[in-house]
Amino acid sequence: MKREPGSDTGLPRIDRISTRHLPPRQRFDYWRSLNFLVDLDLPDRDGLGNYRADLVRILSPDGVEFGSGRSDDTIARFSKPCGDFVMLSMATSGKVRLAQPGSEDRVITPASGVSVVDGTRPLSTITSGHSHLYLALPRALVVQNLDDGGSLLDKGFLALAPSGLAQLLEAHLQAMAAMGEALDADTAKIAMKVAADLALGALAQASRRGGSLDAGRHADALFAAACRYISVNIGNPHLTARAVAEAVGCSRSQLFRVFEGNGQTIGDVVEARRFRQASAMLAADVAKPIEQIAASCGFSSGATFARAFRRHFGMSPTAFRQVRLVS
Repeated sequence: MKREPGSDTGLPRIDRISTRHLPPRQRFDYWRSLNFLVDLDLPDRDGLGNYRADLVRILSPDGVEFGSGRSDDTIARFSKPCGDFVMLSMATSGKVRLAQPGSEDRVITPASGVSVVDGTRPLSTITSGHSHLYLALPRALVVQNLDDGGSLLDKGFLALAPSGLAQLLEAHLQAMAAMGEALDADTAKIAMKVAADLALGALAQASRRGGSLDAGRHADALFAAACRYISVNIGNPHLTARAVAEAVGCSRSQLFRVFEGNGQTIGDVVEARRFRQASAMLAADVAKPIEQIAASCGFSSGATFARAFRRHFGMSPTAFRQVRLVS
């Protein structure tokens, strides 16, 4: 018998949340009620009447939360009495302006990698065209696992260097976002445990070496951000170089140079990730129609998908599925 989340099994809960089903004047208040650990406001009060936000969220019984979402431009103010959390976030499009008392404002983009915010510190963010992946951990759990007793968090914000466990965390959160609501509760439980362990390990590494993002590694960070955006949005049939460049905050020519420096083209990466997801879906769900898989992987039609798949693998999607079933 399949176990259901919310019972005594200790399974996480998976939610799909959107403001789109509500009357326009109720949307922002609804979104604010869901994000009660921070104080939300709008940079433009004209947006109050048609606020749009979407989120896939996984909540574990131990207080760890994962989310993949986007929202209209929003102000968030931290340091509420109930905001005893640490959030690790990766922007997948747009930008965030972060302000702290006594410090210059920072701008966070998809090239910034993993950003860490201590929810107990007085800081504020203003988003612009923003979407992101995040993992929120109870602050007590983070401090307990840091050798420095939590001094890593004293400044309220840091950017993790794109290496070691931070890179593994990026890849894992990206994979969770790609699967989204397809995760069942048992799989989500394992995925959340791995995410929390990677996050705690990455923070411990940063604590030991004092490692924030090295500005000299911007090209590597930009490449990683672009690949992350491609993977998360692989179902978009209009995933062009221009769209990727706009999402990660650079010009097309700069994006081309970054990919060329890594021995790849944007088109090659998009194609490879479309086929990787398609082959995984064909093997995982034998009942799922080919047309649905094609749409999920960004192909305009089942026929287009079948022709491209045959060119790439030397067999049709149906034949590939049969071979995998036999093996």
